[in-house]
Amino acid sequence: MTLLILLLGLLVLSPLFEEFFKVRIFGELFFAAIFIYAAYSFSRSKALAAAAVSLALPAIASFWLKPFFTGQWVEISGGLCGIAFIALILHQPDSRK
Repeated sequence: MTLLILLLGLLVLSPLFEEFFKVRIFGELFFAAIFIYAAYSFSRSKALAAAAVSLALPAIASFWLKPFFTGQWVEISGGLCGIAFIALILHQPDSRK
């Protein structure tokens, strides 16, 4: 339920806050919270949690560091880590069996 609320916040609340308050940090905060909560909630084993966190941290860091670097390598590496993170989350074995 929390992940759904974070996703709705990213899609609905973030643009409203950006429009009315002219603050762009809310979208970045929702993005980071979604990655952190997804890594926490979907993995029950320590190995999967470590792999998820090691993929989520570069994706979050590239999202936050994008304004400070002009090279495309920041966006590409963050995007690849984000894709690998989503693939890991979607294709992990069910630990509740």
